[in-house]
Amino acid sequence: MIVVNNEEHGHLIMDECMGTFTPGLDSVISRTVDGQLVGGVVYTAHTGRSCQMHQWGRDKHWINRDLLWVAFHYPFVQLEYDCIVVLVRASHEKTINLNGKFGFKKVAHIKAVYPGDDCVVMQLMKEECKWLNLKPRNTAFRGGY
Repeated sequence: MIVVNNEEHGHLIMDECMGTFTPGLDSVISRTVDGQLVGGVVYTAHTGRSCQMHQWGRDKHWINRDLLWVAFHYPFVQLEYDCIVVLVRASHEKTINLNGKFGFKKVAHIKAVYPGDDCVVMQLMKEECKWLNLKPRNTAFRGGY
């Protein structure tokens, strides 16, 4: 099931991303199976034209078609943003590759952002987002957005 704006999920996901979830400012869209959180995305640093996306999944099956659709529909269609930005530790090659599969492109490499690691900045522009063309199988979201 897709769950929207569950604060507990927001805190858990951002803890895994080594960040902070701020209720009232940040948004979270997560997926549960049998009532258990399997993964999700948190949106922070809203500028009016863009936001940062933070993703976490318990295993490689955390994301499905419905979560993919809503994860990109929310910032690009509902909020009418032009782009999404992700910041990734340079040593996290699997995360960089996954974001590449989502359509994000590397736009910068910043030295010494994380303890002992650099940062790769990736961006996805709305007009390049292939996930907006998906037809979700089940859009019965709890919590609405």
